Amino acid sequence: MATVADLIQEFREDQKDSVAPYFWSDNQLIRWINEGLAQFAINTHAILDYMDISLLPRERFVDVDPSVLAVIEARSNCNGYYEDYYCGYRRPYGCYRHVCYDKLGRIEVYPIPAIAGTLNLKVIRKPLRKLTQKAEQIPDLMDEWLPLIYLFMQYRAYNVADAETFDKTKSNNRYAEFLDGCQRVREECILRTGSCNRPIRSNW
Repeated sequence: MATVADLIQEFREDQKDSVAPYFWSDNQLIRWINEGLAQFAINTHAILDYMDISLLPRERFVDVDPSVLAVIEARSNCNGYYEDYYCGYRRPYGCYRHVCYDKLGRIEVYPIPAIAGTLNLKVIRKPLRKLTQKAEQIPDLMDEWLPLIYLFMQYRAYNVADAETFDKTKSNNRYAEFLDGCQRVREECILRTGSCNRPIRSNW
């Protein structure tokens, strides 16, 4: 698995910035890596995870981790009795059990739990935390997705105002390549999970 240092080294070698004093600081590059990881997660919905949250009696809303972008599966476990829930952003007509994620960091559970239990979730999420050290491994991403983060770093580097490397055209081109790559990853994920026969192209 690649580390932050690997990505920074590749960037510096390609940009002829491998000798100190550096044109771009390590902290600056790490910040762009974190931004790229977050944007990748939002645009691709490629990072899946499982989370357990506690259900309390007569509590309609339950807080979830702020990294969650969407809830795609939910099952409650109350005293060993399991129930599957419909997941969405609004309660469908005629659906008895559902969870609605309102993007404010909470889930609405219907019907309201009568007893304590656990809600097992399958979610789409952003990175759980920001990277801060060069020795850290880059989490959640397959190796073939890393070039997209590199493209995002170039987009940010060429877009630094008043810098010698400022080039709006290059910056826009790298960002367009990043978005196009994210679209391809999203389509691959849709096909891999069998969500539909053929993805529909979208533009951001």
